[in-house]
Amino acid sequence: MAFLLAALGLFVAFHFLPGFRGQELGWHVWPNLWRSIRILKHMQPQEAVVMACFLNFSLLIVVSPVLKDVFRKSLWAWWGAVIFSGIAGSAFWVMYVVAGTPHPEAGGWCLL
Repeated sequence: MAFLLAALGLFVAFHFLPGFRGQELGWHVWPNLWRSIRILKHMQPQEAVVMACFLNFSLLIVVSPVLKDVFRKSLWAWWGAVIFSGIAGSAFWVMYVVAGTPHPEAGGWCLL
């Protein structure tokens, strides 16, 4: 439970600290994400992977503390979350290394 709450705390901290572009706060990711999703025909495959991973991580980080007992009782839920987040995490790190994302600020490190 401590790990899940720490992840949630870091996710919240990400929103209030500078993210990846200088002094822009982390919550600016959401309007930028929405703008990119509205114009799908101009999206690069790397951007789609990073966005899908970010949405996956956001969902799992927010609901995992609440679903702690469900994960403990259901192997299907546990392995579903583990496999889904593992695939997304691997894809996110590969795209992070391949795309050469700029050096993250404090909020970016909280997210990573």
